[in-house]
Order: sequence, then structure tokens, then C-alpha cells
Amino acid sequence: MGFVAVEPGESWRIEPTGQPLQGELQVPGDRSITHRALIIGSMALGHVHLKGALECADTVGTRRVLAHLGVTFTTDSEGWLVISRHEKHFTAPMVELDCGRSASTLRLMAGLLAGQRFKATLTGDDELLSRPVQQLLLPLTRMGATVDCLGPGGRPPVRIKGQPLYPLEWEIPADLPEQKSVLLLAALSAVGASRISEPQPTRDHTERMLRHMGIGMRRDNGTLVLKGEQLVQAKRVKLPRDLSSAAPFIVAASLLPDSDLVLPQVGTNPTRVGLLRTLNRIGGRAERIRNWQLGTEPVSDLRIRDAPRLSAFSAAPNLAPSLIDEFALLALIATQAQGTSRLKGGARLRNTPRTGWN
Repeated sequence: MGFVAVEPGESWRIEPTGQPLQGELQVPGDRSITHRALIIGSMALGHVHLKGALECADTVGTRRVLAHLGVTFTTDSEGWLVISRHEKHFTAPMVELDCGRSASTLRLMAGLLAGQRFKATLTGDDELLSRPVQQLLLPLTRMGATVDCLGPGGRPPVRIKGQPLYPLEWEIPADLPEQKSVLLLAALSAVGASRISEPQPTRDHTERMLRHMGIGMRRDNGTLVLKGEQLVQAKRVKLPRDLSSAAPFIVAASLLPDSDLVLPQVGTNPTRVGLLRTLNRIGGRAERIRNWQLGTEPVSDLRIRDAPRLSAFSAAPNLAPSLIDEFALLALIATQAQGTSRLKGGARLRNTPRTGWN
């Protein structure tokens, strides 16, 4: 059974034929990394070139917000997306900044806007406006920004009056891992070094992208130390394909007899590979047939073959951050495994909208 590429905006129809999955499938670019590449790339003066960026409603929303701040986007003759900003500072927006349904856009842009010298309001669709964000953005006020949640109960729209920021010492709450990226972007505008601690390792796409774009930071016993007022460098960035988008095909190929599926250039960041680790631990056959790096992100060509017998498993809570997007698929695997499986650490999904973990 072969595969064809699906253009953005098209849909897939999957028929339950029971046939094996065989051949090669190129999944879309990584959404989380695309958001960060767009926003951090826009902080550089000059031209930043992106290859493999995901085109979807969420990332187009991020581009729309940045365009209102004076950033331009073009495509060159080789198909690279070119991000350009020629003024030293972002320009004050003339309209509210519509993030659509993308929680990632709102969070990351709040971190960027906190250190600017103008007012801006971040808004979105009804789903985004229903999500409380006051606690998430609280540290920005400790750094000196004025942040007002205009919706009931600390919900968006969010009005931000940027200020010269102070460095911050802050421990990320275990139930708010997204706060780390917000603070790292804000810390770039602070005068001095910020220290951001996390109780357990969380996704590190923001740190990796910042390092690739020339920002120095260090990790000191679980604490990230970042000195403000560093300049983001204009570079070329190739993005990996999205492991979360590959996950349904990984699971299907594992469960359908005689499957042999290759997924090229998939991001295998250690904070995202909980599904692959779990599969291989219980008898799955998920092989990394080639490994390399795109910038600072690890990627692999994956080969997935059917697993004749899967064992029951217990997914501990500390594994949840590395597979939270795949929790439902893990439950599906459990229905086909021999014995009783136990999944722990998924309580966060009760309050996570379809915009995703990160």
C-alpha cells in the first residue's frame, strides 16, 4: 500500500480495509517547532530562512500576528520561507492581534511582547478565549510588564504593556510546563540574567531554537540561566517532521499484520519519544534506521513493522510529558496488548484544548 503527499488544507479519508501499511510516508513539519522558528526568527535583524515549516491555521495565525508587528514573509526561488525585519524594534500594532485558536501563539507572543515598548492586545476565537491564562502569565508582571486578562476568570483577551524588564528567578509549576517558553522569550529583553528552574525536564524546543539562533544559556543543576539583551542571529533553519503527526501511522503499522512503513526525517527530540520507547519496551518494532540533526534538533528516519505480540505495560506519570499528545493512541495500544495495562499522568488532558500540549 503506497502513500501520496497531502497538501495543506486537503483532508485524508482512511478506509478500514485491514490491509498492511507499506511504503514511505512524509508527515508534515513539526507545529511546535514551526511556531518557535517563526517567532524567534522574527527577533533577528535581516533575513531568516526556514525549510519544512508547517502551513496550518495555527502557524498562519502566528505569521499574521507577527506581520502586524512589522515582520514580512516571502518565499524564495528554492522554496525557503524568508522572515524579514529591518527595523531595530518591532512596530506597535494598529489592531488587536488575533491568535485564532492557537494557544501556542498567544503564550509565546506574550513572552515576546512583555519586553517591547508599546501596548498590544492578544485575542482569539471562542475556544482560546475560554482558557484561563492569568497564572501562566503571572511571572511577566514580576519582571515589570503590565499584563491584564480582560476575560472573566483570568481569560483572554490579554492586554500587555511592555516595559524594560527585570531579570527573574522562577520555578516552573509542575502543572504549567508551557510557562518556561514564555519566560525564556521574555528573559531576552531583561537587563541581567534570569534563572528559570523546572521540577522535572520538559519539552526543550525553545531552548534548542534559541541556541541555534546564537543565544547563549547554560543549565545549572536543573536551572536554565539566560542573560538578557543578547542578539538573535539571522540563520537558515531546517525543521523536522512532526512526531505527533506520525504517531497514528506508527501505531497503525504496529497493529496491522505484515506492515512495513518508513517515515523519513521525523523529529526525535528526547522529550517527545515516549511513544517509541513504550512500543519497543512491550514488543513493538520501531527502528531508527538513520539519525542526524537539523540545527539543534535530533531527527531520524523511522521504520515501523508490525508487532505480532505486544505485552501489557504501565506508563508512569513521569513519562507523560514525553507522550501526552499520544496518550489516546497509547490507550488504543493497551486494548491490543496481552494483559492489563495502566496509564498514569494523563489528568492534564482534562484541561488541554485541541490546540495541544505545546
